[in-house]
Amino acid sequence: MLLKVALLSVLKPIDDVRLFEKIGRTFLEQNYELHSIGFEGKAKHSSLKNVYFYPLFNFKRLSIKRLLAGWQVFFLLFKIKPHLLICASVELLFFCVLYKIFSPRKITIIYDIQENYYLNILYTEVYPKVIRFILAHLVRLSEKINAIFVDYFFLAESCYATEIPFLRSNFLILENKAIFSDFPTLNEAPNHTIKFCISGTIANAYGSEEGILLFKNIQKDSHLEVVGRCVEENLYKKIQLHKNPHITINIHKEPISHQSIMEAQSKADVILMPYRIQKAYQHRIPTKFYEAMALGKCMIIQKNSHWERFFITYNYHKVIFYDFFGDFDETLIERIEQCIRVKLIPQQSIFWESEKNKLLKYLEKLAINSV
Repeated sequence: MLLKVALLSVLKPIDDVRLFEKIGRTFLEQNYELHSIGFEGKAKHSSLKNVYFYPLFNFKRLSIKRLLAGWQVFFLLFKIKPHLLICASVELLFFCVLYKIFSPRKITIIYDIQENYYLNILYTEVYPKVIRFILAHLVRLSEKINAIFVDYFFLAESCYATEIPFLRSNFLILENKAIFSDFPTLNEAPNHTIKFCISGTIANAYGSEEGILLFKNIQKDSHLEVVGRCVEENLYKKIQLHKNPHITINIHKEPISHQSIMEAQSKADVILMPYRIQKAYQHRIPTKFYEAMALGKCMIIQKNSHWERFFITYNYHKVIFYDFFGDFDETLIERIEQCIRVKLIPQQSIFWESEKNKLLKYLEKLAINSV
């Protein structure tokens, strides 16, 4: 009998790039049966052998339905009967522990920490200001209590090893590096209209509108595509107002496929990354850094000493560090033209393969069985 692995998330789609495409597929290659439970994504069914999707959730972040999501998962787990749970949502952690307690067989729980939820809640504007402090501390308390029953931890960022206090020595850092198959070719330096791109999560915390405003200062003989998911209603409406012959807006309130994001990035000459520098994000390495390096793209990134050191480590020079929130610098246009002309061959260490090898070695140590 194949050992069953359940991938669990509330806000990530069932075919999430990290949880399914990277971690899940690695387990699948090691002859596990894969069950992905999560937000309703583009994938409804899988053509892969021993892979099953359960698109359960489709609601807003602040929703009564979200409070009931854990119970949906809890009862579904007793139908699936997995041996291993990989949980990527803090609110599902309690229900994983509950399943572990009441299951007649030995259950292994891995908590895949993709976010420092405590800092996210405290320092971003996703939740109303009046409840942030209380909610952040309740979430951290829940993590600390449930962590007692967690067998292993996967960390999406190396900074989490020092930021998160309840970790023991049983963790593995699996960074969000690029999937090699997404990058078949590298574009040559353009002899056409310069194409810019803002992609992925469109949010105030990510400075998405500031990126558009910067482009408007550059606009002449250029084009910008904004593609991704935006769950912030006010920002969604504001972004739509920026549409003009030089700016294509392709944003959605529901998750969009990773392939759509990669297609937009591959067509661009310059990728704008105007992240706000705050405690929740300043030491994290966005997946888009790895993907843009894999594509050999020029990037304009908000100034941050931690990120500057990151690109030095990978010897990647097609990066312009710029203050998106200050006055426009007229020399930027010339710097962009120079940046685009630079040719670099991406290092193999920016790809997920290096993290996958770490995971495969780690799997040998995991005490996962069907007892």
